[in-house]
Amino acid sequence: VLGMKPDQIIGRKFRELLKVERWPSSRGSELRRHKSFRNLMCCTPDGTRHLQIGGRPAYDETGRFRGYHGAVSDATALIEAEERAATQYRRFREAIECVPASLMLFDADDRLVMSNSKFNEYVGLPEGEVAPGMARAELERPIRPFVSERRTASEQSANGAETYERQLADGRWLQVNERRTQA
Repeated sequence: VLGMKPDQIIGRKFRELLKVERWPSSRGSELRRHKSFRNLMCCTPDGTRHLQIGGRPAYDETGRFRGYHGAVSDATALIEAEERAATQYRRFREAIECVPASLMLFDADDRLVMSNSKFNEYVGLPEGEVAPGMARAELERPIRPFVSERRTASEQSANGAETYERQLADGRWLQVNERRTQA
């Protein structure tokens, strides 16, 4: 995986061969205490290969710590896929922020997946008080009060879409479009 022969690796310090990208939850205390570890994410010094490593301590006949016996998996494809997904998510986030309307996305259990800042304005909550995972019912309680609501002629279509208008207490009208997404 490293493209090196065993004699180029044996006896060298870990930090000479790899750069740690993501420590397991213990932040590497297992390594310092010569304990078994797993899911240590590293990359080659040039950053071209990403590796997932697990190991158990190796001792000589006198009980002296000699290093680790372990397994190394090439995680390059996984890391690159995570990076692409994160980039796509950031782009999607930026795109929904550009929408000049309140936008909410709920999952099949009616829990908030994401929303834009216009939704926060509509609900009347500060930005930090709306978070993914919140139940739809929990978000509907603080929504600005409306004085009337009327459904459009085509109240519900085959895909579960609904359109209605709400008049807010301050006299403004909102058009609300709801449509279930695929699970």
